[in-house]
Parts: sequence; structure tokens; C-alpha cells
Amino acid sequence: VVTVALFGWLPLFAGEPIVVASKNFTESYLLGEVIAQRLEQAGMEVDRRFGLGGTLICFEALLAGEIDVYVEYSGTLEQTILKLGQRTSILGLNEHLLSRGLSLLSPLGFNNTYAIAVRKEVAEEFSLERISQLTDYRDLRVVVSHEFLEREDGWPGMRRVYGFDWIPE
Repeated sequence: VVTVALFGWLPLFAGEPIVVASKNFTESYLLGEVIAQRLEQAGMEVDRRFGLGGTLICFEALLAGEIDVYVEYSGTLEQTILKLGQRTSILGLNEHLLSRGLSLLSPLGFNNTYAIAVRKEVAEEFSLERISQLTDYRDLRVVVSHEFLEREDGWPGMRRVYGFDWIPE
């Protein structure tokens, strides 16, 4: 998990508030608030724009200069925004962003990977222990985010690896 910001942004804010945004889900609100409070502790004025929207809305707002900083996931940056199609280091991601006038700040120090959750009674009923077993149960209702449905390391990757031939809701 990384923080994306305008390149060289701190010196640009002589008297102007720093606009901190977040995506529109709980974890993003919390991370945005952490960034905002850290900036305020450093004596800076902050304008909070939490719940701005999804990944691309926040990134486009950053590119347009409408916001100054928001927290982004390195995998989302790599797969959804930059569409690199391969694992890339933080330095590699930063190189791609510098050409757009953006920069990554230091990673926040935790990982947030996708996971598959199944209700306990469903797992017990079908003796589910591995993702690969889901191919046998096409009638199960699978729900994923729109972003996961399109990310190469999301549903398309799972379809390729596990042979799923159906589309979740």
C-alpha cells in the first residue's frame, strides 16, 4: 500500500491547504484520515475530500490537480491504473508515475491482498478447502467488485488458473 502524490508537492503549498482524498470504502477513509492527521501534526492545513470515488476517479483527480494526495494499493496502481501486466517494484512504479508529474511516498508498511470468503455452512456442506474446488459448484453465487472482475490479477487470472468458465455477479 502506497501513497500517491503530486511530485514535489510540499513546497507548492505556501498557505494553501493540502487536499487529501480517499476512495469510497471504509479502509480508504481511515487511511486518508491518517494521512490528513499526520499533515496537520506537521503544521499543514488540510482539506479532506473523502469518498471521492473509485480508483480511476481518484487517480484522474490527482492528475488534474484537483487533489494532492490519496492512498493507493501498489497492485491496483500496477494492474488497473498503469496496466503493466506484470509485477513491478515500488521503484519501477515510481518511474512510471514521475513522467506524469506524480510520485509515490514511502510504502505504508502493510499488505492488503485479495481473499476469497465463503460462509462456514457452505464450506462445510461442500467440503470446500481450496479455490480449485469451486469449479465443481457452478451454482454457488460468487460476488466480486467491478474492479476485481476486470483486473488481470483478479477474476481473469483466476479464470485462467482455475478454469472457471462462468462470470460472477
